Amino acid sequence: MSTSMIVCSFSGAIGDMSAKDQGDETKVLRVLRDNPRFSVFDATERPNIANSLDSLRERGLIEYPKPQPGYPWCRVRLTEAGVAAVGEPT
Repeated sequence: MSTSMIVCSFSGAIGDMSAKDQGDETKVLRVLRDNPRFSVFDATERPNIANSLDSLRERGLIEYPKPQPGYPWCRVRLTEAGVAAVGEPT
């Protein structure tokens, strides 16, 4: 009898950043440009992520388009100002 294991991760690319980088809005914006999905668990468990996301939204650099993917995922879109701040995806 063989055994298998399924590993689920509820962490997006911003969750894999160092705590220091999670507080750097420019770095967070670059990661969101390339990987626009994040988990609510990342944002609620890591204050640096939540603060960066709030600030980027308040500054008009990201927006939350509708419809959103299912829980626990959120998707953002860089605004024109956000793209101007970090450039187009590579």
